[in-house]
Amino acid sequence: MHRKTNRTTTIKSYSKRIAILTLCASSLIGPSTVSAVPVITNSDNMYDVQNIEDSTKYLDQQYFQTPTYEQEGDKLVQQGESQRQAELDAIKQREQNAKELQEKVQKEYDAMIQEQVNKQRLANAFQDQYNTLKNPELVAAKLGLKGNSIGKTSVSNDLSVIYSIIEKNKDTFSRDQIELVKALPKYLGKPYVWGATGPSSYDCSGFTQSIMSDIGVKTPRTASDQFNSASSYQYVPTEDLQFGDLVYFKNTGNRSGITHVGMYIGDGIMVHASSSFNAVKTEYVFGDYFTNKYAGAVRYYNK
Repeated sequence: MHRKTNRTTTIKSYSKRIAILTLCASSLIGPSTVSAVPVITNSDNMYDVQNIEDSTKYLDQQYFQTPTYEQEGDKLVQQGESQRQAELDAIKQREQNAKELQEKVQKEYDAMIQEQVNKQRLANAFQDQYNTLKNPELVAAKLGLKGNSIGKTSVSNDLSVIYSIIEKNKDTFSRDQIELVKALPKYLGKPYVWGATGPSSYDCSGFTQSIMSDIGVKTPRTASDQFNSASSYQYVPTEDLQFGDLVYFKNTGNRSGITHVGMYIGDGIMVHASSSFNAVKTEYVFGDYFTNKYAGAVRYYNK
């Protein structure tokens, strides 16, 4: 009799709990979902206690399961670690950005300082050559050419022409142009000899090939090859001719094609190895003879 009372009490307790859990689940998620709960059977007024226990566990696990304190603590620790790692990553990225910016600024500063140093060196080198050209008679004397007559001019006169042109344009010259200024005087007055490449005599393309080599530029041997193979360099329009550009002419001396070349120095004047005057000298690019024979210009140097 005592056992039956305990069994009845247990059944009622489970039944009451099932009813409460089912009612709560229905209010939270709807009756259609709760219908999946295992059925509690009642056959001959006898309840299936095992079925009641299973049903209670099912509802607890599916709808009323709450994390333990340990689980909540682990979750908070993981969240804290993730947040801390994100902060550390952000700090590391800011430090990397700052380092890259500092390196960039330092590199730009170093480049600016180096550019200023290079400009000063160029200015000093140019000034030395510029000062030398101020005394063309002295330059001609040092070259052993003082008083040499070249047509209607002399080496001294040619140096004076070159000096006056340089004086007007010196502030715009590049490194290569300055090196060409320094190299040019040694060629003036040298005899013209067909096929000669120096150093005692030159023909037209021998002169331009040699003076370009003074600035580290290699050109083909003949005027025609220089002009026709210059695709990797810059062809220069007439209105943009500058000191150091090579100017080419066609159909000179009863020959056809590109047959002559000189180096432009400014004011419509070039220096070239002239077969007419038998020397390296200055002459107008667009003078009476060359005007209708002009073919174009190439810039081999760096501007």
